[in-house]
Amino acid sequence: MISLTSRQKEILEFYLAYTFDNLAQPGVRHIGMVFEIMSSNGVMDHLRAICRKGYFQYANHRSMRDDIGITPKALQFAIDSMPDYREIAEALLRKWTTNPDYRMD
Repeated sequence: MISLTSRQKEILEFYLAYTFDNLAQPGVRHIGMVFEIMSSNGVMDHLRAICRKGYFQYANHRSMRDDIGITPKALQFAIDSMPDYREIAEALLRKWTTNPDYRMD
């Protein structure tokens, strides 16, 4: 199993925390600003790598920016690594267990 790099972990933690706090996903430019990544393409490279490792899923293969879903693997990451968000992640994971078609966008 290929693990996340330290930078990918930071971006995943930020992405999950932002999503849980705001009930919306952070934009590519916002992620770039927070992590001082100058190009949107650089941010997208990180998001694609996180997706390939199974933490995100996306349905629209033409525009990943608009259609990223958080997977059970990402929720388990939050449960294990993000104590402030453990309860939220556990609740969402339970929802996923009872309804496998559930998708958090």
